[in-house]
Amino acid sequence: MFFSSLALFAQVTDINPRSAKRKLKNDVIVLDVRTADEFKSGHIEGAVNIDVLDSTTFLNRIAKLEKDKTYLVYCRSGKRSANASTIMLNNGFSSLYNMKGGILAWEKKKYKVSTNQ
Repeated sequence: MFFSSLALFAQVTDINPRSAKRKLKNDVIVLDVRTADEFKSGHIEGAVNIDVLDSTTFLNRIAKLEKDKTYLVYCRSGKRSANASTIMLNNGFSSLYNMKGGILAWEKKKYKVSTNQ
C-alpha cells in the first residue's frame, strides 16, 4: 500500500490563543465547531460555524471543504475542537490547528469576538 508523503506528516497541532491570533494573519480558514446558539453569542470574526455535535451534518459539510487548505478549529473549551480536528484528519485534511482552551481562553486574553452572522 502506498501513502503520499503529505499524508505521512498530517497531524493536528494544538496552539494557544496567542498563536491562533497570529495564524489569522495567514491564509487560514477558521472553523467554530460549537452549536449555532453558542456561535451567535460570540465567535472569532470570519469563523465558519459547523456544529460537530450534529455528526451527520458535520461530516457532510466538511466533505465540501478544500482538504489542502489550513484550518484553525475551536470550540468553547477545546474538547469538541480536538474531536472535530481528529475527524477532519481522518477525512483527509492535512493542515489543522486546534486552539487549546477554546473561545473561553480567547476571551480571557481580551481578544475580540464578533456577534455578526
